[in-house]
Amino acid sequence: MNTNNVFDLLPTEILRQILLYLERKSIKFMFKILAKSEQLILDEILATRKIVAFPRKSGRCLVHNIPYNLYDSSEVILRYLDYIDADLVKGDIINKSGRQCENFFFDGNEIININIISCKLPPVIENDIPLLYYENNTDNVYFDHSLVKDQCVTNNRYELINDNKYQFFFIKVFNI
Repeated sequence: MNTNNVFDLLPTEILRQILLYLERKSIKFMFKILAKSEQLILDEILATRKIVAFPRKSGRCLVHNIPYNLYDSSEVILRYLDYIDADLVKGDIINKSGRQCENFFFDGNEIININIISCKLPPVIENDIPLLYYENNTDNVYFDHSLVKDQCVTNNRYELINDNKYQFFFIKVFNI
């Protein structure tokens, strides 16, 4: 055992939790240097991270570009992204290079074509997903205004500026 590595001194469950917060390449590197790596299953850690790392701490989804000629099968796209060591996380967008209209969405298990009418991205503002999580990546964003409607109504004011013109404004800053 490498006694210079502080991670080898941690209990296995705590080490597992720490690994889930790292990017894919860092997890794979840690498995190479850890003496405890035989107590953990790399594929299980990588699969779990795809779900628990959502939403990303950066506050924005990641866009992965794939070759145009790659077959539109969820399994094929997932294998390709795994092959190139892409840090795929639930909520990420997959874009076929050269075609902006061909976007896909990773739901944590499979790749879904965003252009399909029934495809609905996870709603923003719910489950800690920032309002601008999908900004500039898709036009297909779902926002349930009912969650903040009362707060907006309570925090808005208007006043007469001149004649029959009113000014509308919020009195609080929202952290969304």
